[in-house]
Amino acid sequence: MAFRLSSASSLAFIALVAAAPASAQAPTYRVTEVSGSAAGMPCAATALNDTGMTAGSCLQAATVTAASGKNASLDSLGLLPNGHYAVATAMNSQGVTVGDGDLGDWQPRPFVTYKGQLLNIDPQGGANMHAVGIMDSGVIFGNYARGSSGNTSAWSPVYYMQEAGKPTRYRRYDLPRVPGGDSKVNGAWLSASNKAGQAAGWVQNSLFGQRGGFWNNDATHSVVVLQPLDGGSQSMAWGINDLGQAVGGSWIPFLGDRAVMWDNDAAHTAIDLGVLPGDVSSTALAANAAGQVIGVSVSPTNERRAFLSQQGTMLDLASLIAPEDGVWTIQSVFAINNSGQIVAIGVNNGRPASILLTPVVF
Repeated sequence: MAFRLSSASSLAFIALVAAAPASAQAPTYRVTEVSGSAAGMPCAATALNDTGMTAGSCLQAATVTAASGKNASLDSLGLLPNGHYAVATAMNSQGVTVGDGDLGDWQPRPFVTYKGQLLNIDPQGGANMHAVGIMDSGVIFGNYARGSSGNTSAWSPVYYMQEAGKPTRYRRYDLPRVPGGDSKVNGAWLSASNKAGQAAGWVQNSLFGQRGGFWNNDATHSVVVLQPLDGGSQSMAWGINDLGQAVGGSWIPFLGDRAVMWDNDAAHTAIDLGVLPGDVSSTALAANAAGQVIGVSVSPTNERRAFLSQQGTMLDLASLIAPEDGVWTIQSVFAINNSGQIVAIGVNNGRPASILLTPVVF
């Protein structure tokens, strides 16, 4: 599997500018196009919370800025001091938003919104840092590189907590890696976290290669290796719901990725989610507490279709859009909240748009 450092927000913006338990009944979705609150300000949403607030990035005066807002309307959050860019990656129930931005050197630093501005939470940090999630308590999860080295061992999964009585100061804490093997290739990466303080991503070790990783919310933040599906050689987790179920992909030699959910039982049992009819591979990207999973399924000719999986059935997400909202193709999905809303990028009549999908039946 390729190790991807680019944030989902950055990729989504480039794509856009450039070009309750789940019911047995499949939901029908209404489409709301995401827009900037200022006229002519193109925006892309790649995160949302349970109140329906969205976050992502906007193009403002030829600069990509972090953004968040209500009702699929995004307000620019600006940049860090001297920054060239900023992108929002996650938000909690109160709308407090985290993401990455630079200080004029193009090297990512993690930020949190504070009193309407972006606050660098690791001013003494390394050369490359990313924020991927924030709890309602304000604890922030992310990744930290001690230097500019591209070595796997340079990366560490971390979390940040506010210092007592000092709301603008955060302290960084390392999350564990899986011990053993060659220290030069022992690394880990967080992809997402949940409200309970659990996180998911991947771990790498010379003893087993690359596997999905799950960090618990116990006293030691113990890390568990998420095993691939039967016949698989590698795995990677991209999302986690509030019940502690992680989702991602299991690499099967000569076949490719297969979307998987790791259950929240003691064994973190891997469940094969399958592929859309006629397709050959798939990857799960996010899940909600109702057990609904979103991701991408890929055809033999490399055509991508976004999917919704619920109760063991995988459905083409575009086929669930209400007819009155037109014909859409959806190739990229980013997040699903506990109300079943989804942020994605879709194409309607050849025109790409960042969209918020809201279920009518759920």
